[in-house]
Amino acid sequence: LHRDLTLAAVCLHVVGVFLIIYQAGRLYECSYKCNLEDWAKKMHVITGIAATALVLVQPIIAAVRPGPNSVLRPLYNWTHWFFGMTAWALAC
Repeated sequence: LHRDLTLAAVCLHVVGVFLIIYQAGRLYECSYKCNLEDWAKKMHVITGIAATALVLVQPIIAAVRPGPNSVLRPLYNWTHWFFGMTAWALAC
């Protein structure tokens, strides 16, 4: 169930990002002379791209998950949790 929901979430996330870029016509950019509103829009794009990157990395990490008795399993668990929570926080 977790794997299926992850696959659905990744697919929906990617479709959503493409629809946003299509609707906007481009990624939002501004120069170093941005006002506060423009800077906020630029930061929104940056956090969105970071969240998308983490969402795309999650299935790759899951594909190389060590076995349940591996000494690397705790590292995997913490990495998987950290990337997931960071992606969720950036997407909020």
